[in-house]
Amino acid sequence: MFHDDKTLEMARTFGQPIDPEANIPEVVSLVAEVDYAEPNEHDYYFDVLAETKEVVTMDSTGQIVMQAVTPDTESALAFSDLATKEYYVKLAKLAANPEAVIARKRKTIARALNREEAYRVVSVIDTAATNAGNTVTLASGTTKFTFGNVLEMVAQVKDYGKKLVLIAGTTVDNDIDGMEYSENKYHSIREQLTALGIEIKRVPFSVSRAAQSGATSTFISTEVVTKTKAYLVATDSEIGKPVLFVRRRLNAINLLGGLITVDGEEAPERLVIVNANPRTVPGDAAYLGVGVIGYEQIAVVCRNQYACSYFNRA
Repeated sequence: MFHDDKTLEMARTFGQPIDPEANIPEVVSLVAEVDYAEPNEHDYYFDVLAETKEVVTMDSTGQIVMQAVTPDTESALAFSDLATKEYYVKLAKLAANPEAVIARKRKTIARALNREEAYRVVSVIDTAATNAGNTVTLASGTTKFTFGNVLEMVAQVKDYGKKLVLIAGTTVDNDIDGMEYSENKYHSIREQLTALGIEIKRVPFSVSRAAQSGATSTFISTEVVTKTKAYLVATDSEIGKPVLFVRRRLNAINLLGGLITVDGEEAPERLVIVNANPRTVPGDAAYLGVGVIGYEQIAVVCRNQYACSYFNRA
């Protein structure tokens, strides 16, 4: 697609590497069935468990809510907006070495959206496990995550699947390493977990999330998985993985000052919008910069809350 507007062309260059098929974060793909929705398409899901009267989902604002459903009856997916904070590209560096600058900023945008997706999926699992009563805490007299805690979590979900994923915060993952010395010095704990059908995924990342304080919006660094928490998810039930994760493919937007797609390509899953006007960016050393924002729409729902277990070390 040709544009006289150089801002549109720059947005195209920014957007190409993550359009139209953006990578799915590993945390998401391990515990969620991944699907895509076309622009302007109305999408539904089924809760197939007769004993489940409600599911955990996000509303259109991104809040985690309980939604009553009728088993075997389709329910509408609620999509919520995800947007990164506005990142700035120094105009001087953009003019001197545009390829390197754009490559770095593309990675930053993709990483921010990936981590927010993972955060949303973990939040849904947290609420689902809590609502199902599948919660495990420290045993009396203990101060760390123990093999006994693992067995408690397995007992809560094993009726719903034998292939298990343990999503661990950093402190819990360190506790697992310490079990080699504190609980069993002669057999590998990780080998025993593998024998139980458990795959461990350590999540050490944080994401910058918007927080509203009155009329002011600020971004706060938030752990994707709180370091003292862990989640065990059964992923091989009859309906597959308990979480459904859907990205909506989006139409091109040529009215925002930034190009989003290229002729002939499918509707992208993520938009990269470039501010048409350079501005002075405040800081210790103010500079002239161009603003860039990443945007997408996703829906997350847990269809089987009983396949999720939650541990809190705190």
